[in-house]
Amino acid sequence: MDPSSPSPALSVALAVLAVLFFHLEFDGFGGGFLGVSLFFTLSGFLITQLILREFENTGRLSLTRFWVIRSWISSSPILVQVTA
Repeated sequence: MDPSSPSPALSVALAVLAVLFFHLEFDGFGGGFLGVSLFFTLSGFLITQLILREFENTGRLSLTRFWVIRSWISSSPILVQVTA
């Protein structure tokens, strides 16, 4: 990935914000459905990058390792919220 290009994770965060603003009924944020579409598209892109990177580095794909990493990524924000 080009260091000068914006991070896909940032795009996912912006998609989530679009959905939140839609549900909070902010003026000009009628694109809640667009935000959901962007979120799923970019999440799929990021997951595919993880899979391809592991395959390029190791020559194989460990589904156990993949799911451990995914569960850690998914549970980290929940752990921060619970402990805060």
